[in-house]
Formats: sequence, C-alpha cells, structure tokens
Amino acid sequence: MIFGDYFSKLVEVSADQVAIEMMLPEGLALEGFSGEEVSVDPEQRLQNIILAAGDDMTFTARFVVHDEAALDGAASLKVTLRPLSSGEEQIIEIEIDKFSDLIADPGVLFERTQLVSDFAKYATGHNGATRTLEELEADLEALDNPDWGLAEIEGYVSQLQ
Repeated sequence: MIFGDYFSKLVEVSADQVAIEMMLPEGLALEGFSGEEVSVDPEQRLQNIILAAGDDMTFTARFVVHDEAALDGAASLKVTLRPLSSGEEQIIEIEIDKFSDLIADPGVLFERTQLVSDFAKYATGHNGATRTLEELEADLEALDNPDWGLAEIEGYVSQLQ
C-alpha cells in the first residue's frame, strides 16, 4: 500500500471548523506565528482547518510587549471545533490569570512544539531555529519514548545533515 500507516489519516476526518482564539491583555501584540493560518482581525475568514484521526496541532506564537504591566493581565484561549462523530460544535475555554504564567511555565508540550518547529525551519530553509541542526538531532535522540511524530522527525533530521 502506497500510504502505509498513514492511510487512516487520509480518509478519516475527526473534526472540522477548528478555530483557536486567544485574547491578549492590552499592551501585548502578536509579533510572529508558526502554524496554520493566523489573523488578528476577528472578521477575517480563514481557511477551514480539518483534523484527521491522530492529528495534533502544533504552533508557536511570539508576542511583543508594549507595556510591561500587560504581563500581569489576564488572557484567554478558546478552541472551537466540530467533531464529525456528533456534528455538534464544541467550545473549550481556558482562562489564564496572568499572561506571565505562560512564560514561567509554558506547559509540557512546549518542548515538543519547539522540536517540531525547529525541524520545520530546517526542512523548509527558513531561519529562526532555536538550536543548531546537531543540537536538534541530539535532543531528539535523547528522548526516552518519543511519539510517532517525533520518531519520524528524528529519521528525517539525520537525512538533512
């Protein structure tokens, strides 16, 4: 079979109409984004995001601080999606008391996201990776039990060298 283990991901859509909205405290602004499409205009329609079985969404965002006090301000994250199993829109909302909490403790998936982002930058020839290609390879090799995505990236990194 041409697609191997990926066949189910090609034919089984799990959710569509996926949208992620982050409300920032006054004094912060989005400076850069890596992931699906992004807009700072709530009226701008973006391309529909579709998730297949086993997909995850990986993105990073950089913010510029216009007012240091904004780091103590509240933020919120809202994820909207429509699982095809039910067809009913689901909304998940997360309140962040202080934006600076995201900096102090970015979460368990942050390092994974950085690994994926750095690989994408090397694979596409873009600048801005947070580590050298050799460091990326060493960090991937050092993982105890990488998920299938990171294991696949590890194989590709050795080909980039």
